[in-house]
Amino acid sequence: MTKSVAESSEYIDKSIIYEYLKEFSDVYNIDTSIKEIVETTSREFNAEDVEGSDVKISLAEYQTHGRGRGNQVWQSPFASGICLSVFSKLNIASIPLGLSVYMGVMLINSLEKINFEDIKLKWPNDLYYQGCKLGGILVELSQNKKGDLIANFGLGINYSLPDDFYKLIEGNYNPIDLETINNNNEYSRSEIIGVLVCEIIKSIKGFNTNSIQEIKERWKELDYFYNQEIKINSGNDSIIGVNEGIDSQGALLIKQGGSVKRIISGQIEQ
Repeated sequence: MTKSVAESSEYIDKSIIYEYLKEFSDVYNIDTSIKEIVETTSREFNAEDVEGSDVKISLAEYQTHGRGRGNQVWQSPFASGICLSVFSKLNIASIPLGLSVYMGVMLINSLEKINFEDIKLKWPNDLYYQGCKLGGILVELSQNKKGDLIANFGLGINYSLPDDFYKLIEGNYNPIDLETINNNNEYSRSEIIGVLVCEIIKSIKGFNTNSIQEIKERWKELDYFYNQEIKINSGNDSIIGVNEGIDSQGALLIKQGGSVKRIISGQIEQ
């Protein structure tokens, strides 16, 4: 029996989202936008307008131009995924190298707490499960009008994909959703969004110069390609070597013979 868009749809319950966000009401100035259709959640707010205690959250049932890493497009049918962006001031003055790596670990920790296990990370920002892509992270950094560093954190996760969606997929994109990973899960789509948004806020606000060092060992457990030979495209170069994890700034370490290369940006091809 196939699953249609209507059958897979579970709309965002605003009251549940607001209930989860109550824990921050005395700490931050929370501004939440929940819409059916947007071009992209990452453009619903302007980072220039985000001040010290502001946290701006954009949620949508559907994005007409969902954004992935680089020029990639994030595809997710109406009300079948988790599409969100969180805008917040960072509590550090320097560029937070490795923020997306750190956030990925913290999100998987939260998903494990609500019984979604064995999810892995593909450096630097993809979520995988048994060879299939569950979701991705997009972090953009800019400054507000005062010169403070603002993170625009985007997250896309498949929640319950209709069967027809798989027929429309082009290329080697092989998706999976949370319902497939655990179809007996007791949390609703809105509750999962609430859990993840709260984790995102806490993790962005808590990120500091020691954060990557604190999750380096955990990263090894979650790294989908740890200790494997991989090919990574970085700029105009292709590098082949053994994945030895990350350094204290979140850069990928690739062993080639007797030397180790440090990769700060790139795409793993394997």
